[in-house]
Amino acid sequence: MFAIGSVVAKAGNPSGSDNFLAFGGVWEIIGGIGHISGQSGEVAKSIGYRPSMFQWEVGWADIGLGVPGLGCIWKRDAWMTAAVVMLAISFGGDAIGHIIQWTKHSNTEPDNVWAIPSDLVGPLLAVLLLIRYRRTSNGRDALRPAQSVA
Repeated sequence: MFAIGSVVAKAGNPSGSDNFLAFGGVWEIIGGIGHISGQSGEVAKSIGYRPSMFQWEVGWADIGLGVPGLGCIWKRDAWMTAAVVMLAISFGGDAIGHIIQWTKHSNTEPDNVWAIPSDLVGPLLAVLLLIRYRRTSNGRDALRPAQSVA
């Protein structure tokens, strides 16, 4: 799966942050399309839910999260921190929801339980890669707020 991100993303990032985010962006867009397409009922059942209108909203949220990740290919420094923050919040919330469904509601559907590791590891890896990228970018945009462009 990471090979997809490496093929899609630009070369030249020593930390792999934009490759990781580009892959994550593609994956989120594909997942979002699954939630809003004609396959949405099957997607809901595979996670242990009944289809509902909330799935439409989750699908668009996934697509909205994926676009900045994919955009890091072209807007590396400008979008990378925002994409990582969005990823951490979204996946962190997803992990909590999947854990609650598993422990309190006995939802042991594979797409519920097996989402937990990636929902926890993905954001952690993205944060670590972002920190490494910022520290190795020769001071360019390194761990400091963006300056406005007038």
